[in-house]
Amino acid sequence: MDSNDKITLPVLITRGLVVFPYNPCSIEAARDFSMKAIDASRKEADSLLLVVVQKDPTTDKPGKDEVYQVGSLCRIVSFLDQKRFYRIKVNCTKRVKILDMQMSNGMYVASALPLDDERGNNREEMVLVKDMLSELQRSPELRMSIPPQLIMALSKPMDAIEFGNILASTLPMSVDQRQDILATDNVNERLMKIYKVINKEKEIANIDQKIQKEVRDSMDKSQKDYILREKLRQIHKELGDNQEEGQSLLERLEKNPYPEHIKAKIKAEYRRYEMMPQASLESSLIKQYIDTLMEINK
Repeated sequence: MDSNDKITLPVLITRGLVVFPYNPCSIEAARDFSMKAIDASRKEADSLLLVVVQKDPTTDKPGKDEVYQVGSLCRIVSFLDQKRFYRIKVNCTKRVKILDMQMSNGMYVASALPLDDERGNNREEMVLVKDMLSELQRSPELRMSIPPQLIMALSKPMDAIEFGNILASTLPMSVDQRQDILATDNVNERLMKIYKVINKEKEIANIDQKIQKEVRDSMDKSQKDYILREKLRQIHKELGDNQEEGQSLLERLEKNPYPEHIKAKIKAEYRRYEMMPQASLESSLIKQYIDTLMEINK
């Protein structure tokens, strides 16, 4: 099909599903105008139809200005009537630019021009594919987003256009990002946009790992502190130490307007005091020091 050949076909409008060439996908259609477009495609258009994405997924009946102007030329390869909705599988063969879209006989019909892919520097293309594949193979976080069998398939020799379209369909990204990639004519520019998504996902994964580690470390420290405090409490209990004295001191510290640096100093000294045997000389000196600090800073 020549890129100058204008085509007119029924239109299937999706809520958030961007369809790329070389990437078969399943679509469920429940809106009346979408089901009529599928019927017309199967009966009158050799199972061909145009698939476009609406900009606002909450809009029930979008118009021409409410759908993206670059879509996909698809062929229906399987069809299942579920009574209340249709489930179809399509193969996309070409990107298209929507020229005009009108409602006709209860469905949308559009005229469109097929879009050609623009090849860039071949060496740059090879490097981009190689680097992206390397990132996918060595990054556990990215592998979680892509089925293992798909990574194996991507590892085999394939055209860069197909490689990019498969990743654009699979990697986690927004509808706007997918649509932007679909609308990009230059293959290397398309690959670079996908590569940026990969790097962004790695960055997010690294931040997430850092946060999780900090949370685990904090929990470990809190648990350790709790265990030590409980052990200390039991030691004081066995020794017959007066723990109410410490509680009273801390309450007094919080209720009175002591300067913050004095509060911090008293708490630090009290932690030392708790660790000392009550009958020791050092314990007695620390207690006197704490009492003095609290008296002179009233």
